Amino acid sequence: MTLDLEMAEIAKVFFQESREGLDVMESGLLSLGATADPENINTIFRAAHSIKGGSATFGFAEVADFTHGVETLLDEMRNGVREVTTEAIQALLQSCDCLREMIAATEAEQPLDQGRIASLKNEINRILSERNGEPLSHAPAPTVPAPIDDAADPGATGWRIVFQPVPISYVCAMSPLDCSPNSSAWVNSPRAPMFPNYRRSMPLIRSLAISHGT
Repeated sequence: MTLDLEMAEIAKVFFQESREGLDVMESGLLSLGATADPENINTIFRAAHSIKGGSATFGFAEVADFTHGVETLLDEMRNGVREVTTEAIQALLQSCDCLREMIAATEAEQPLDQGRIASLKNEINRILSERNGEPLSHAPAPTVPAPIDDAADPGATGWRIVFQPVPISYVCAMSPLDCSPNSSAWVNSPRAPMFPNYRRSMPLIRSLAISHGT
């Protein structure tokens, strides 16, 4: 895809920060062999989440789709739903290599290695289809909370809040509330260090958010 000049300048920052995020992921994954430190897993997850969100915002759909599986696997690990296994770590390390190639090819506007991408996606999906070595086909169905019936209790009071984040929130790699075009709270966001160079691009990002009606 072709970006306009303004978005292309911001995309350069995204590509650089994505490479740095992949370095963080690889370093963290290699250390998981010794100990499954929860904060370490959180750091790896946040890096993957930022890459997925940024790539989706710029329209790099294949990068975002591939990273989604990686993020899902990491999310299950950090929530204690899945054990940290050697098999999963190896798949994630290979995924980091694949993502690095995808980022480079996307930046150079070159074709992606679809065979390698499909192979690793299948491996991630296979791991996700099992839990601690056992298939999930007999796992109990998740409990769905009953819908709230306002008419059943006409005397009930309270607030119904609907939140819809704008796409530019994902470029910022931080809380959507922090990304308000009229807010300066993003400067102090604890998530800002994941993509520290976005501070240089924030005025342009804000102007783009306003001009594009986000």
